Amino acid sequence: MDNGKNCLRVMTLCRELKTAFNANCASDLDCALMLAEAGVRGCLANVVINLPGIKDPSLVRELTDQCNTIKEELK
Repeated sequence: MDNGKNCLRVMTLCRELKTAFNANCASDLDCALMLAEAGVRGCLANVVINLPGIKDPSLVRELTDQCNTIKEELK
């Protein structure tokens, strides 16, 4: 989950940079944003696929809530 949150932070930084960056680096910034999004989605998929193996219902709820929050931030 931490990796997903870190990738989400990178996405946020990339979006912030879109307002003040060297235009010659536009494709680099776009690639960074796409890679960060892929990282977030991959981390979320990993967490979701492993939820059925977690026996602690409160942990499952917590992780599910965190995943849903991150998914909302991706929009």
